[in-house]
Amino acid sequence: MTKAMRRAAVAALFMGLASFSTASAKEANLTLRVSGWHCAICPAKTEAAVKKVRGVQDAQADFDKKTLAVTYDDGKTGPKKIERAVVKAGFQVEK
Repeated sequence: MTKAMRRAAVAALFMGLASFSTASAKEANLTLRVSGWHCAICPAKTEAAVKKVRGVQDAQADFDKKTLAVTYDDGKTGPKKIERAVVKAGFQVEK
């Protein structure tokens, strides 16, 4: 096998792995009911904490409804990690 053929084979392998990992992941949405918000800063603090979770693409809090809508890559994170971030920020996730 020539050097060029080896490079082509390695490149094909990496391309195949890259397409496999992106094909298995998909965008997911989650809406959580959050308690413990007392002022306008609380939802913003919650959004910021959740957005730090690897795989979270967006988080939008609604103070009036006491909800947090999260869009995330389900190949990188899931509901438990997102809920954990809310709790670490000092709030509770209602079940």
